[in-house]
Amino acid sequence: MKDFLSLGSTPPEEECAQLGQPNYHEQAQKECAAFINQLKRNFKLINDMKFGIKRCPHDFGTYLDVVIYFDNDNEEECEIAYNIENNVPFEWDKRAKSELGVKPKLNLLGEDGNTFAILGRAQRTLRRAGYPKKKVDEFMKEATSGDYNHVLSTVMKWFDTSIDDCDE
Repeated sequence: MKDFLSLGSTPPEEECAQLGQPNYHEQAQKECAAFINQLKRNFKLINDMKFGIKRCPHDFGTYLDVVIYFDNDNEEECEIAYNIENNVPFEWDKRAKSELGVKPKLNLLGEDGNTFAILGRAQRTLRRAGYPKKKVDEFMKEATSGDYNHVLSTVMKWFDTSIDDCDE
């Protein structure tokens, strides 16, 4: 008999769209799709097993949830489904972050403010975040097409430069 397990709408350690917020369904759909893609990269399904997005009615509206569909009469499918439920990734991987358009973090505060130092840190951060060489080159071309203020505005466009929880 077909059954399903709820896996959540995003990895458990990540922020997610909140029911009731403007554009909830659009953002939640995007997050669920990225989560499914990440799960597909991490887990192999068999037979007719599949990941899906389930609409779940609630007092405050209908929320979206990623589920794994499986045949609960098939012992191997049950084992795979429960393994997935118990081992969902806790955070977005690099590809999911890219799909979601998550900007990499870059700390500008308390660092060398020299243009070349900023550009060097920016390049390293983009590479570490999994950006392809073509995108890194695109950033560099844009950033170096003007003066110092243009470098800073380009960095702020491409990166999360907020001062909380910066890695670099």
